[in-house]
Amino acid sequence: MRAYPAGRATVALLFAQERNAGTLQALRDALSDKDWSVRAAAVHSLALWNDPSLQEDIVPLLDDKKEGVRLRAAAGYLRLELIKGGVEKAVLEAETNFSSRRRGHRDGRPTSPASSRCPLQS
Repeated sequence: MRAYPAGRATVALLFAQERNAGTLQALRDALSDKDWSVRAAAVHSLALWNDPSLQEDIVPLLDDKKEGVRLRAAAGYLRLELIKGGVEKAVLEAETNFSSRRRGHRDGRPTSPASSRCPLQS
């Protein structure tokens, strides 16, 4: 991938759909590209492979000098972590956390009569 940075970034994004050894190696090479947009695109594509074993390739980019790359790396890492841990488990934990914040509320509204009245009513 030695074309213009925008072209290299576009190719890296397209490689998310081409899952074979050649594209994996090209994406791994793109992780160290001199242009930050190419690195960010490569991280994004690797995450879309949905293969948790690729987390180790993403970890070094969590410390990239460009914020855009770091953010993509963090999002990609978390995506793969979610896949590794199982989607069902993550959804169950999210529902549990949401439910605990809604205690004392029915359908998202307070259950006490005093707080359920409109403040304009007497």
